[in-house]
Amino acid sequence: MYSVLMSVYKKELPENLRESVTSMMSQTVPPGDFVLYCDGRLTDELYLEIERLKQKLPVLNVIYNDVNSGLGKALSS
Repeated sequence: MYSVLMSVYKKELPENLRESVTSMMSQTVPPGDFVLYCDGRLTDELYLEIERLKQKLPVLNVIYNDVNSGLGKALSS
């Protein structure tokens, strides 16, 4: 079993987020844990997509942060 840590921020397109998450979950061996870190406030469309993904994927854990701190800091938090 392995874990995935992914970061998303407001300029990402919901379709790209969905495709990235779906790709990781479609691997030969899917992750047992998937953490999605929201780096700052997101668009309404991204929040909606995240809620859809959470409904489908019980391994998806979402961490929300109101302040955008950049990818490096986000992934080391």
